[in-house]
Amino acid sequence: MPFGVFLAALGLFLGFTAATVAIAYAAVRAHFDDIPVSRSSAVGLSFIVATGFAVGWLTLGTFGYAIGQTLGNQNLGGLIGSLVGIGCWLFTTLVYGWRVTRGLAQVQVAMRQSLTPDGNRRMVRLRVLSAVIFIMLVVVVAAVMLATMSRTAAP
Repeated sequence: MPFGVFLAALGLFLGFTAATVAIAYAAVRAHFDDIPVSRSSAVGLSFIVATGFAVGWLTLGTFGYAIGQTLGNQNLGGLIGSLVGIGCWLFTTLVYGWRVTRGLAQVQVAMRQSLTPDGNRRMVRLRVLSAVIFIMLVVVVAAVMLATMSRTAAP
């Protein structure tokens, strides 16, 4: 891989990371009093939420590419799907991101408070249940994407 391609990929990654941190901060900036953790923890949780929303919405670019492939112009379909995905990502993160962040912060505070000897079992169950739900969600999204892409014909 040429060094210029590596630098371009690194620049895009750092740019997306900086943009995601900025959007995460903008989502919780006016709601620090509602979130039961420190400001830095709230921004960190909001970054995780914003990244999750981005992963979900930016798959529209892949779907747009697949739909555009069937219609004859996959580049235009991918561009339209990506732009719609970015717009939806910004909207949902800025409007609903602080609410999801507040919910995650409340779960985090509840888990910290359950560190009593009898609460350790509940904490382990909660972590295992959260991991299972997350893995199932990722598998379902991946299966839907693969099914959609396998239905389209290659150019």
